[in-house]
Amino acid sequence: MDTQLIQDTISMLEETIDPDALISLDADESGLADMVALLHSYEITRSRKMTILGCYILLQAAVSKHHEASPDESGAMTRSILDGDYLFGLYFRILVQFSELKLLTYLAPVQKKIQLGLIAGKPMAHILTELHEPFRLYLNEQCA
Repeated sequence: MDTQLIQDTISMLEETIDPDALISLDADESGLADMVALLHSYEITRSRKMTILGCYILLQAAVSKHHEASPDESGAMTRSILDGDYLFGLYFRILVQFSELKLLTYLAPVQKKIQLGLIAGKPMAHILTELHEPFRLYLNEQCA
């Protein structure tokens, strides 16, 4: 696994996150192995791999934040929802900044499906598997 690609991508994302948002990315490198392998199976630039992997990490983190939301009196639920929404918005900004707008057409329908899966109580592993598919389709159709 290309841990350097993952670390460089996380660093790029952390530079993009507004410090006032108080959000840290706790990406599980082992959980990114499949996406990294998928990216390496295409002859695309390292910069483009970082952009696509960055969007994957942001979406994964946003879904995790929304999944963590649970009612309590401390405001943690509100914070978790706001953090997730911020990360969802940030992936749009990354797509625009790095000219990967076509990827959005693959991800937008899945984002709603993921949100509905969270509400329905689907297991996180199943949700993340669904997230992987539009990236694979995009790479097959746009980068092969």
